[in-house]
Amino acid sequence: MNVEFRSGRTEEARAEGRSFAGATYSRGLSREEVRSSADLVQLDSDTLRGQFEAHLTPRLLLVLQAAVSRQERATRPTVLQRTAAGGLTVRF
Repeated sequence: MNVEFRSGRTEEARAEGRSFAGATYSRGLSREEVRSSADLVQLDSDTLRGQFEAHLTPRLLLVLQAAVSRQERATRPTVLQRTAAGGLTVRF
C-alpha cells in the first residue's frame, strides 16, 4: 500500500497483517492421567487468556501474554493461578 503526500513524495505504509491480538475463555477440566476415583468427579475450572504480538519494526517483534485460571479440586482447596510473560525478538 502506498500513501502519497502533497509534497509529491511517496512513503510506503506497512499493512502486512502480521500483528495479532486475541483472547480465549475455556471452561471444563480434562485429565491426562486418572490416578484415583477422585479424578472422575465433575469439577469446575475456568481459564481466561490473552495474547498480543506486534511487529514494531521489520526486525523487532514484541510478544505479551497473560492468563488467569481457577480450578476446583476434589480433596484440596481451589487453585487460582495467574501467569504473565513477555518477550522481544530481534531478527538478524
